[in-house]
Amino acid sequence: MKSSPIIRKAQAGFTLIELIVVIVILGILAATALPRMFDMSGQARLAKMQGALGAVRAASSSAHAQWLVNGGQLHCAACGVGGVAQTGTPVTGEGTTIPMFGGYPDVGGDAGTDAATAAATSGIALAAGLAAPDYVLSTKNPAVANGAETNNILVVTADEAHPRCRFWYTQAVQTQANAASQPAASAPQINVSDLTPDNCK
Repeated sequence: MKSSPIIRKAQAGFTLIELIVVIVILGILAATALPRMFDMSGQARLAKMQGALGAVRAASSSAHAQWLVNGGQLHCAACGVGGVAQTGTPVTGEGTTIPMFGGYPDVGGDAGTDAATAAATSGIALAAGLAAPDYVLSTKNPAVANGAETNNILVVTADEAHPRCRFWYTQAVQTQANAASQPAASAPQINVSDLTPDNCK
């Protein structure tokens, strides 16, 4: 007596369980991984601001170096013996005069007088090549609630929609001279506390 061969039927498709597992995995990817993978605008904005920050640091250092090479004289209305007025050493970058204060690019664009609050003509903005519409420039003090204008802080912001994606440059501090001495100055400060991925996304 012959035994009949066992005929196995090939599986024609996926089981219901397999389909549910695949759908669940795709749902998890769509909800978490894909938005993170494709939303690169925040990272691009942060990278843009880090580039601007690097430009400001380099411009400040190179303008100061040129100022030293050119003579390194600080501006003052009355300094030294006899209280004689002296003009600060001029600095030029790519054909543009860079307003200086304390031997570094200024804020406000008025050089030695240190009174103006014009952001676009600030020495550091000119030296670093920062301008609208690439960046929002302001002289409003970020530490003050009402955003009062100041003559020594330049705030660089990525755009109007991301007001906290920013850093600010506080110009050099220059001491007043007297009848027996020249003025002295300290380097500018750059605050990057707000320049974070969360503020830029």
